[in-house]
Amino acid sequence: MKHLEFKPCLLIVLSSFFFSLLFAQNCEIKQFIKTYTFPGFSQSSFMDTTLSGGFMWGGGENRKLTLNKSDINGDLIWSKKYNISNPSSSCEKFNMVQDKNNNYFVNFGVDVCGLINQNGDTTAIKKLRNLVVNPRIEIFSLYVLPNNNKVILAQDESFYGVEGYAIICLSPDLSNVIWQKHISAWSLFSPSLCISNNSIAFLALDYEQPVVVKLNHSGNLISVKSYRYSTIATYPFKIKAIEDGYLVTAFAQLNFDRKYFIIRLNSNLDIVKTTEILSINNNSVNTNNIDILVKEDKSYYVYFSIGFLQHIISYNNNDSALWAKKNLGFTLTTTPISSLRETKYGLVGGGNSSYNAVGTGAFADFTLWRSDGNAKFENCYTDIFSFLNTPMTLNTLNSNVNIRDTNLFFIEPSSLTISSNSMPIYNNCSYTNNCNQLDIVGPINSCTNVPISYIGRKNNSCKLPLTWKIIGASTTNQILNDSTISINFSQSGSYKIISTINDVCNSISDTIDVAITVISQTPTLNIGPRDTLLCEKNTILLTAQNGFNTYEWQDGSTNQTYLVNQAGTYHVKVTNACGGIFRDTIDVFNHPPINFSAGSDRLKCNNDTVHINTSNGFYNFIWTPNYNISSINSPNVIVNPYVDTTYYVSALKSQGCTVFDTVKVTVKNSPQINLGVDKYLCTGDTITLNVPNIFDSYLWNTGSILPQLKVFSGGMYSVIGRFANGCNSYDTIDISAKNKPVVNLNSTNTICIGTPKILDAGIFNSYLWEDGSILRQRNVSSLGIYYVTVTDNFGCKGSDTVKITKYGATPSNFLPLDSTKCSYNNITISPLQNYTSYMWNTNATTKEISIKQPGLYWLQVKDINDCIGKDSINIYTKDCLRGLYLPNAFTPNNDNKNDIFKPQIFGNLLYYEFYIFDRFGKQVFYSRDINKGWDGKYKGQEQKMGTYAWICKYQIAGQNINEEKGTLILLH
Repeated sequence: MKHLEFKPCLLIVLSSFFFSLLFAQNCEIKQFIKTYTFPGFSQSSFMDTTLSGGFMWGGGENRKLTLNKSDINGDLIWSKKYNISNPSSSCEKFNMVQDKNNNYFVNFGVDVCGLINQNGDTTAIKKLRNLVVNPRIEIFSLYVLPNNNKVILAQDESFYGVEGYAIICLSPDLSNVIWQKHISAWSLFSPSLCISNNSIAFLALDYEQPVVVKLNHSGNLISVKSYRYSTIATYPFKIKAIEDGYLVTAFAQLNFDRKYFIIRLNSNLDIVKTTEILSINNNSVNTNNIDILVKEDKSYYVYFSIGFLQHIISYNNNDSALWAKKNLGFTLTTTPISSLRETKYGLVGGGNSSYNAVGTGAFADFTLWRSDGNAKFENCYTDIFSFLNTPMTLNTLNSNVNIRDTNLFFIEPSSLTISSNSMPIYNNCSYTNNCNQLDIVGPINSCTNVPISYIGRKNNSCKLPLTWKIIGASTTNQILNDSTISINFSQSGSYKIISTINDVCNSISDTIDVAITVISQTPTLNIGPRDTLLCEKNTILLTAQNGFNTYEWQDGSTNQTYLVNQAGTYHVKVTNACGGIFRDTIDVFNHPPINFSAGSDRLKCNNDTVHINTSNGFYNFIWTPNYNISSINSPNVIVNPYVDTTYYVSALKSQGCTVFDTVKVTVKNSPQINLGVDKYLCTGDTITLNVPNIFDSYLWNTGSILPQLKVFSGGMYSVIGRFANGCNSYDTIDISAKNKPVVNLNSTNTICIGTPKILDAGIFNSYLWEDGSILRQRNVSSLGIYYVTVTDNFGCKGSDTVKITKYGATPSNFLPLDSTKCSYNNITISPLQNYTSYMWNTNATTKEISIKQPGLYWLQVKDINDCIGKDSINIYTKDCLRGLYLPNAFTPNNDNKNDIFKPQIFGNLLYYEFYIFDRFGKQVFYSRDINKGWDGKYKGQEQKMGTYAWICKYQIAGQNINEEKGTLILLH
């Protein structure tokens, strides 16, 4: 069913202004190129659409802001010039952005911004000021946040004259500053900024490499990254938000060659893709800006000017280029492109330039144009151009950009005057779209698995693009050109396709209803090899592939599968969702007999295992039941059933040929033999091993054939008993030979007077003394005979006896008499006799101790009879010599008298050095050890008799370092 709908324009009176506007509106939609010219110089320009479908555009005219409003076909409605009172400086960067209330946020000068309505009247004028004296402030561009707060991007040298940028957020009505940030970076190139639903992305130059700073809507830093092409200086142009990431345009400069490219970043500012689009020698031609227009469907346009020729490349949302156009047919003058917008009537662009006309001086112009959706002009020359689409590799680098909060900026009211402006208009190109016919062409019934194209046929003179709407299940669509759509249907069903042409006053639509059957790729039909063998007792399941709508076998059955159990010819006919018919046939023949065996039935005794082996030449084994079997898929298995069991096995000789066999395993049991747990055999003992007297025969590993075996030594002993049913029972025991424990009461025949004697039997499992006590130790205090029997962990026994025949005295008076010591020396104390053990009150356990402090010292000793005694000694302090003493001669003649010359130092020596020199000043001896002296030799040679000099440096505790000198006489 096709529907054609024509909707006349309804003029609704909303206000006197809108009524007059709509009533005067020309319902013809035109392609046009119009140039507005004025004498003087032109600075940066901008363009945007208006509520009524027309255009607001302008820029700098002799460094004054000029705004112009035109209707939908570019005819001028009004033109106004804005003169600032007392400007800070001349302005060459003018900007404009439409806010959420359909007003325009503009800058009137280098540091003045404001709001104007759709009539060009100002509603707010503010001057951006800085607390720093004479700062350089220059507004680069303006932006609007989703909450209608206004954002200013400006150049800022507030921080000690260092170049940088300021991002300043103002309230929707410009009444106050919400937040402000300073970003330190090299600001030679004009920066760029873009706003998304959740972030602000700032693009600038940081020492010959682009830097991207991501902030939230409160100005707080999220991420910052820099990029560079190889080691070459790299410069940024623009950044635009797309999906969750960003598109950045930039170029790399190497000598006089430039590489222009597009960078796609993800939400973390990581590089997803980099594509080179141009490579130009900028000695001859150059482009100073590459901008991006992102569309609602996430496709985008890249636009720029090379010299004065305008260029546009259209990309889909997968970064694939669709077309590229240049020049756009401008005849009066060629103007660089600075703004681009997509409207339902086609692409709209604009830009300005300055030039010198001979005899007239400087002139400026602004060119506004509208083409069709593919940047084509019907009556004007449009050319295509070649561009690169080459992958590039960029490096991600660390950035030194510094972002800080600042409160230096504030705003104050400002004022300006508005005057009317006159601009001559030149029509460079014009074409009227006549759109009153529309017919959708394409299949209304389709069975497919590929996208289907539908064309909206319209008047040949109609150059307006079509809009499409598909009602039904989800689809994936791609606009191929201004009149063709490709639809990929996701599922079968009914769909309604609507195409519409919208002009100013009319809406023409066409609708078709389509029925779509979506199929997957038709599978290949193959039910098996042409000739197939069927083995005895086997079946073959023939299966036609999935994905067909109907199935019909040779006997009329309609299942997808067919079970074959005898030889014959079988075939199937299938149809797919689109009615396509496919057939396949298979011949089945009987297979010759096959010899397959798993062996004879088997007998199994007790816990024995049975090995079953099958014939060779088969595969894909399956054993059942899965009961005590080593594997269910091996040709050879080991089974260990506890009851009589029949095992079944199947295997394949070839595909579709299965063989079978069975093995019955009969299980018999004999009585269990249990020799008990492993045992220990003590030296000199015997153990008897017993087996029940119920077997027909016995055989021990020692050769004995009796039911009992007497064991005299350690070892492994095993026995086999044969039962009446032919099954054997067996068991093994490990008998370990162990030596009897050795007990040593380790006692003398003496008891100390007044002290009980302790008899210690050592560490064993249990004890039994002659008096019946069972402890490890026993105290005895009288003469007599004592003995103990012990049992170790293995049950082996040992004993020892001691005979005590006399009494012994306790050690006493074994320390010297009380003594004295010098305050700076230690004294050694030792007993007068030797003992077996010592314990001093200092916790020392040596025979002698060296003490430094005076006091009472005691010693406890034990003698060879284990008798313990204790004695003490008092040590007192006395005054002693202190200092250095040396003889004046010595005789090193080896008579053991005065052979060594060395000093004596009395006191607690902390530091010591001793030198000896001959009469010529040669050093013949040196030592830092007080115990070493000179033997009268130097390097092993005896020295001559005579006089020698000595020097001694020493320090005694409590004194400074002393140095004393003297002489000695060496005699032989």
